[in-house]
Amino acid sequence: MKLYINNVIVVEGTHDAAVVSSLFDCEIVVVNGDELANIKYLKKVSELTSLILLLDPDAEGQRIRAKIKEQVQNVIDINIDINKTGRNGKYGVAEAEIEEIKSVLIKFVTKIENTKATSEKLILSKNERLRICELLGIE
Repeated sequence: MKLYINNVIVVEGTHDAAVVSSLFDCEIVVVNGDELANIKYLKKVSELTSLILLLDPDAEGQRIRAKIKEQVQNVIDINIDINKTGRNGKYGVAEAEIEEIKSVLIKFVTKIENTKATSEKLILSKNERLRICELLGIE
């Protein structure tokens, strides 16, 4: 059983998303490096739930982090230890030790089972948003 996280996790690339989705049942948004083409989408989703920034601990990741935080509200900034990453000359989420990823995200795990809130449902369905808010105790 995967652990469920209600928040939306923002990562840089598809490899990062694959690692996170192998550990947690959650909505993941890939920003594709520095493109940030989906900034409008992030803004809309952040109106409904917190975004967890799980970006690479390198200079590029820090630059992307700053751009998102500058333009998007309701952001939770999570950092992985750069000393616990590194494989094939890369230092990022996809190369991080699994235990490091688990340790920084475990505090966001909820006990809701067999429920996966997708951003599509949150944006398009008022009833789903209200139900999720009720489950989370959000007014």
